[in-house]
Amino acid sequence: NSSRVSFAINAHDKLSGEANQIGLYEGILFDNGREQVRFTMDNISYENTRNINAHIDYKLRSNGGSWLQHLSELPGYLNGIYKISAGDGVVDLSDGSVHEIRIVVKDAYGNSSEQSFKIQYSLPATPGWTYPGKMFYPLMMNIGDAGDDCEFYIGEKGLYDSAHINYVRSSTAGADIISATHTIGTTAIPIQDTLVVRLKPTLALSGEQMDRTVMERISGNGMEVVKAIWRNGWALGKFRDFGSFRLVVDDSPPLIAPVGWKNGANLARLGRITIAVRDNLSKYKNFRAELDGKWLRFTNDKGKSFIYKFDERCPPGKHQLKIHVEDEAGNSSEQWFSFVR
Repeated sequence: NSSRVSFAINAHDKLSGEANQIGLYEGILFDNGREQVRFTMDNISYENTRNINAHIDYKLRSNGGSWLQHLSELPGYLNGIYKISAGDGVVDLSDGSVHEIRIVVKDAYGNSSEQSFKIQYSLPATPGWTYPGKMFYPLMMNIGDAGDDCEFYIGEKGLYDSAHINYVRSSTAGADIISATHTIGTTAIPIQDTLVVRLKPTLALSGEQMDRTVMERISGNGMEVVKAIWRNGWALGKFRDFGSFRLVVDDSPPLIAPVGWKNGANLARLGRITIAVRDNLSKYKNFRAELDGKWLRFTNDKGKSFIYKFDERCPPGKHQLKIHVEDEAGNSSEQWFSFVR
């Protein structure tokens, strides 16, 4: 129920004679005939592509919605694609008058389309919403309000915009789980840089258990783990998303299995070797293959299978293949295979 509003658009371009949709080159917002802000897609390096989260309606998209592109610059989005004219794209309607809004979009060749409409503000009949959690701000060090066994903070480059970051602690059962579950924020809020989480275990740990402890982040059906860094009885982990966090002792080594062939097989008719790696927490950090004592390159595109396509490094004859895998907690497995090609 604010008198300050911003706009977003769902728009795309097409090349002549092509059916595929491509992105916009430029979008411009006018208020009462005066340019307020524009974005221009003319110079975006690969290392900055994560900042697309500041250009779209991230909450809508993360919940399965369409790509809406902001026509306003978020305060924590520095050195971005927006060029400020009369404002940052947030239009103040508190004067109660009618504002004529015009939005122009262009491609790289200057072809344009536009949409115009009028908007006016009136006082709401009901009070505005209230949100749980402490307000965090961009361009500031933000320290969360948590319990005696949880601390979290986000640095100056962590957030694109102001947001309420709620915290909830809940008990967790499980033989390998050694802390409560701490839910921080919501995945509908994008993190630009790093969320640092510090947790205390709920029981005393041996040195071996500490060495095999990981911090787990859970969100819906997704999960990620990082090796815990211990400092004065606290386990530290760094993440780039909100979610639910807990400590887990992982002493289960990853499993190694050939796919489509077996140990001792004749692979003369195959064009490649496929090895599957399975881990109880779905996170392995090292994979090494050696063929007849020499390092061999396997490919992997963020999947669970590693693939080697036969080349001159594997001539016809008998061979020994060694596979070594290590997971995030430091558990490792090693397996030897023999085959004929």
